[in-house]
Amino acid sequence: MNDHPNLRRPSARRFAPALRPILFVLLCSALHAPAAHADVELEARYWAPDLLSRVGVDGGAFDPALEFDGPLDLGLDADQDLEARLLLSTGWGFFVRAAYQNVNSSGATSLDVGVVGLPFNVTADLDTRLDFEYGRLALGWRYTNPGDTLSFGIFAEAKAVRGDVSVAASAFDISAGVSDDFEAAVPAAGAILRLRPGGGKLELFAEASVAVDTDEADVTDAELGARYFLTETFGVGAGYRTLEIDAAFDSVRVNYEIDGAFVTAVLRF
Repeated sequence: MNDHPNLRRPSARRFAPALRPILFVLLCSALHAPAAHADVELEARYWAPDLLSRVGVDGGAFDPALEFDGPLDLGLDADQDLEARLLLSTGWGFFVRAAYQNVNSSGATSLDVGVVGLPFNVTADLDTRLDFEYGRLALGWRYTNPGDTLSFGIFAEAKAVRGDVSVAASAFDISAGVSDDFEAAVPAAGAILRLRPGGGKLELFAEASVAVDTDEADVTDAELGARYFLTETFGVGAGYRTLEIDAAFDSVRVNYEIDGAFVTAVLRF
């Protein structure tokens, strides 16, 4: 994970020119593809992730009575997380997908800090909280072979992140805190893959997307898993997902990497 306060992976902008000819080829292929029936998927996920995160805080942003030596890197623990998804397949391979989730995390740690007027350091207790909403809206196209055993495609996506981060410090009778609200709209591009061995009820899937040409935040989202449809309309599944968000604000820097297993339930119409 990058500890630099600036946003990571500026080279992601190179993806934009490379995507234009790919999008053109896929659009031409879509216009010549046979029409597919429209369908709708509603999906609910439960995610119990692990968290490797840094919330960097400028030590000078605290009360002047507390002397922190440079930026502080504070660990967080992730809470369980629910996500809702809606997928509309519109025919000719095109699809629209919307997703929403609320992510909460918190942490507590202790650090040695200086106190103005004292010749020695003391132990300060720090409590950190990071809560944010993560919404996505994607438009894409995918190719499906005649036997419906293989499907792959690409999509363009608008990612929106909105939330707040706060750090509270206390030492002796001195208390201080830093908090900041943040929001970012991030354009992204991604690819999807789905396999149905033998055209049966089992589906294997993988997906990845990265931010493209943005200065607000850097977001990477990837997952893989399997679903099994017990009936024509109802399926269950499990998988593994990683989400990484890097952004910098006035006095707070967020380097947030969260990954872990999830379970899912799907209704298909």
